[in-house]
Amino acid sequence: MKYILLFVGLFLFLCTNSLSAQSANDTLVAWQYYQKADSLLTIGKHDTSIESFKKALIIYEEEKHWERVANSYNKISENQWRIRDFKGALKSANEALEINNEYLKKQNKEEAYSYKNIGICNLKTYKFTKSIHYLERSLGIEKKLLPEDHISIGVTYSYIGTVNKFLSKFQKALHYQEKALNIFIKTLGSEDERVANEYNNIGNIYSAKRRFPTALRYYEKDLEITVKNLGANSMKSAVSYVNIGTVYSNIGKSHKALTYYKKAIPIFLKEEKKYALFVTYNNIGTLLTDKGEYEKALNYNKKGLDMALKIFDQNHEEVAICNWNIGFALEGKKLYDKALVYYNKALRNITLSKGENNNDVLTLYTNIGNIYLQNKKYDKAFDYYQKALRIAENIHEATNPEIARVYISIGNLYNEKSSLTKALLNYEKSMDILENSEKQHPLFLQALNQIANVYRKKGVFRESLSYFDRALVANSKNETPNLILEEINPNHFYDVNFLLETIQGKAEVLYLIYKENKKTVDLKQSFEAYNKADLLIDYLRESYKNRKDKISFARRAKEVYQGAIKTQLLLHKQQGNPDELNKAFFFAEKSMGNILKELLNFSTTKEFRKLSADIISLEKDLKIDKAFYLSQVAEEQSKKSKINTAKVQEFENQLFDINRKQDSLTTLIETNYPKYYNLKYQNKVISVADIQSKLDEQTTLLEFFTSDNSTYTFTISKNNIDVQELATPDLANKVYGFKQSIISKDLKV
Repeated sequence: MKYILLFVGLFLFLCTNSLSAQSANDTLVAWQYYQKADSLLTIGKHDTSIESFKKALIIYEEEKHWERVANSYNKISENQWRIRDFKGALKSANEALEINNEYLKKQNKEEAYSYKNIGICNLKTYKFTKSIHYLERSLGIEKKLLPEDHISIGVTYSYIGTVNKFLSKFQKALHYQEKALNIFIKTLGSEDERVANEYNNIGNIYSAKRRFPTALRYYEKDLEITVKNLGANSMKSAVSYVNIGTVYSNIGKSHKALTYYKKAIPIFLKEEKKYALFVTYNNIGTLLTDKGEYEKALNYNKKGLDMALKIFDQNHEEVAICNWNIGFALEGKKLYDKALVYYNKALRNITLSKGENNNDVLTLYTNIGNIYLQNKKYDKAFDYYQKALRIAENIHEATNPEIARVYISIGNLYNEKSSLTKALLNYEKSMDILENSEKQHPLFLQALNQIANVYRKKGVFRESLSYFDRALVANSKNETPNLILEEINPNHFYDVNFLLETIQGKAEVLYLIYKENKKTVDLKQSFEAYNKADLLIDYLRESYKNRKDKISFARRAKEVYQGAIKTQLLLHKQQGNPDELNKAFFFAEKSMGNILKELLNFSTTKEFRKLSADIISLEKDLKIDKAFYLSQVAEEQSKKSKINTAKVQEFENQLFDINRKQDSLTTLIETNYPKYYNLKYQNKVISVADIQSKLDEQTTLLEFFTSDNSTYTFTISKNNIDVQELATPDLANKVYGFKQSIISKDLKV
């Protein structure tokens, strides 16, 4: 029996050994599939990685190697969320959790991995509360199992930071991203790709905070490491190009933004990254719309839409963004009917994906109402404003500025229809909302100015003047602002754009009061207001970055100069002082000089052959930087009760530095390039006396200043100056019609 037992024992041993060998072979095959799959995951070959993990998974399940089964499901989940298959990723992560719950001990590393995958899926699908719940569960387990500086903990910190960024909890977001960064630098070294990723994530936070120069520094650190590790044509480098391009776009450096965006596109095309192409095409389209290059913008926006439809369901929010952007570009081209088609598509997308009660639908209803107002379809405009008002009241508290914004839009509609009493009622409703808590809000200033304009239209000039004065008080940082406008400092006001609108309106009303009562003091005060408006125009000119704003500003500046000329001519008629004609000529020259300066752009300066490209580039960059920081100061100071003095101080320090650099550059240009300096920087307007000193007895100078309905002709001879006002209604359309009649002729030579 002993032998038999031994034999049996031997037999059993051999059988067991035989079974173990088979299992080992199977497990080895599974391990080979696993290793291959893991390598494919690392290099981003996700579809083939999933296939290999599934092959490994089958064997691990047969062998009841449950930890590997759970891990394979988790790896598949990671692959799936990386290719935006979030439904599949959640299913795989939950499969891993089921294996954990049934076969493995609680709070193990695979459970943490599953929670992390679920958290990331929720992050990617904008379910931030769920995301942070699962990520924190993952972190809690990891902290029990792993050293505090373990890479996996760093990854979880990073994702928690990203969720907090989306929740606008920026300080918390920075806290977690910096913890992740420190772990990666300590564990992997300062030039590892995960360190680069963290620089990118921190850049994203500063970008969300609109701290764009700081964001740019982090994005550039990210790019520097990425290019060293992966090369300039890698996918990760392309992502960095897009982020850097977006910063340049936000600070108004569109030429640099386009350069970076266009570096990314060939890489995304080669790698067939549809989502990245969708983002980049839309970013370029938005940038070109801001520049006023609407046809090019439409081309890129439509490419973005094509990509979005390949990735998302046709009613997805991202598809709505594309339709919205196309509508915005078409509105810029004044193709209002086509713009409406795309706005309505965006409206349908958002309503189906998010429901009606949200800010996006509110804004779209207002946009559509604005287009109907532009087309004088007042009833339809009113219907959409009413829809916007209903949503604003549903989703916001009664004192929210968004409700006031809709009332202003309704007021504008009635104003346009000359239903002035109803216009006043709606403007006053907006004021009632804002007066107690948001007096510094631009909408409050807008409402005051609009009420003043309505009273001007009604002929109640003193009431109009009182509302313009209220707007000055509300806009002023001083408790008792100078309403007589003997002197004015833009830095003493919260919003200089509305200040210009207020002072221009005040000048117009004082002129009308003079026309009514013939008191010279009112006419002189009107001209004094126009003088101050001219100073504000000089101050504001550098603060506009995009073409649309520049065109609107140029139109307003011309209105100011026309009003100043009209006022001076009336003073001359009343007092007979030749100096009044000289002042009128000054404003005509100032208007033309400003137009010429706008025309002197980069392409023009290239004709100055001796002017170096570096100087041209620096000059342009400093101007754009100054515009950006001026806008940031204005935006922060408009908050009044919530003003961040440290942030304002930072912006003002930047402005001081920019002004210093501009002064140095101007001195250099004046010394080395005097012709260019005289053309670009010399603000002095030539006087009538200077012109007359250059004329002989046989020469007369004729100069024109045109407005929408009038043309002023200045005739200057050796010893005299004369001005005539000519009625030229609808001049621009007549000139355009004349041009078209010439073009349409079939000329045969």
